[in-house]
Amino acid sequence: MKSKLLLAALAFGILYPLAPYAQTASHGIRNNDTSFFTGVEAVTNIESTGNNDFLVYPNPVTSHTSVVLDDVPNSAVYVDIIDMNGQVDRSFQYAPGSYDLDVDMSRLPTGLYSVRVSGRDIGYHNLKVIKD
Repeated sequence: MKSKLLLAALAFGILYPLAPYAQTASHGIRNNDTSFFTGVEAVTNIESTGNNDFLVYPNPVTSHTSVVLDDVPNSAVYVDIIDMNGQVDRSFQYAPGSYDLDVDMSRLPTGLYSVRVSGRDIGYHNLKVIKD
């Protein structure tokens, strides 16, 4: 009996604080109050490993845009075009040594997109591009 009470107390003490962070379809995170945690920080942002100072032109784009990397990578570079719903609309792979990447956005509807550029040599970068 004592062990069941201990388990119930542990479950309540451990699981209950996580309940306010349940994801909802229409409202995202319900509560950002982390005052009941000690020594634990809530994740509020996922940062890129890179400094995001790649040149992107033209921006806004009508059909094609160029992403110019800082250095010439020795490994493949991957570019994903992600809409504001988080859906990957287009994906591209560029050969090692490519540093001026031509990204075709001509078939995408008007809107704001995240251009995710990644590779073993360059890390992970997230760029914002407007499609006219």
